[in-house]
Amino acid sequence: HYEARDCSEQFSAALQNYPLHVDLMAEETVHGLWELADAEAFFTNTHLEKLLWSPHKGVLNLSCLDASEEIGSILGQCGQAILMSATLEPRHYFLKQLGLKKAKVPPLWVEASTPWRHEAYDCAVDLRVDTRYKTRDRHAVITAETLASCIQASRNPVVTFFPSYKYAETIRALVENEFPHLQVALQSRGGQPDAQARFIDDSLAEADLIFLIMGSVFAEGIDHLGGKIDLAVIVGPALPEVNALQNKRMEDRKSLGRDVAFEEVYQVPGMQKINQALGRLVRAPGQSARILFHCRRFAESSYQELLMEDFRSDHHISQTEELIAWLANP
Repeated sequence: HYEARDCSEQFSAALQNYPLHVDLMAEETVHGLWELADAEAFFTNTHLEKLLWSPHKGVLNLSCLDASEEIGSILGQCGQAILMSATLEPRHYFLKQLGLKKAKVPPLWVEASTPWRHEAYDCAVDLRVDTRYKTRDRHAVITAETLASCIQASRNPVVTFFPSYKYAETIRALVENEFPHLQVALQSRGGQPDAQARFIDDSLAEADLIFLIMGSVFAEGIDHLGGKIDLAVIVGPALPEVNALQNKRMEDRKSLGRDVAFEEVYQVPGMQKINQALGRLVRAPGQSARILFHCRRFAESSYQELLMEDFRSDHHISQTEELIAWLANP
């Protein structure tokens, strides 16, 4: 801890005395250096609950466990504050995250009505597979076959959202081996906005399957898919990776009980990514999309209740014949 703090202080001081020649550096390099300099503020802020941990040799992660006190303090200094987002549910969770759960004056909630979205999504839950890390490999062939069936039923490319690159790469290899006639486009890691837009436009024109990673800028920040996709597949809840950070967050919530702790640490962040991704598929009146939730966990109430109301469904698919029937009846 102390060595990392000393390093950040020295680096920040060096930047002040020796300015960077940013015109000679790649943009990503400049951003990385400034983020490293910002680490000094991370160490000196006493309001943040912190965790320093190493996922593997040579890497040190500086993680904030809880910023609610800091955020609440800043908001408390404002005469008025307007916080806007399309995904502020569940409310109790975000009030806690923003340090507003015990605010003297309860926040006023205003929701913009979009009645045209209520019938825009046709959703179903695929009970045939379990996409948890320990069991997903045994269902990988079914996942590949499901995507091939979806292509046959869609006029446009099928967008498939995965929780990780590794999972997406595994399924891509299976699809390319079992269905070599299908063209799969997998998003790259990172990339500038113009490159992201180009990838989407090229994939819509050339690919059969577009693989996107949940939580990435492609899944959350791109509006190019609105009205251009008939069918999307969500391959499992995008729960955070189990690591030292999540373990510490679970430990800090022991007093809440395991179910509440699991919801706060894993389920809410994961399902929020799904809500954000699916919201990009229908952006205007007249647009529509069909959504296949490809994992039996989506049928559980603890997951269904965290989906936005437009995406909730009690239509369950337990046999391949039922999938084919659902796909055939748009």
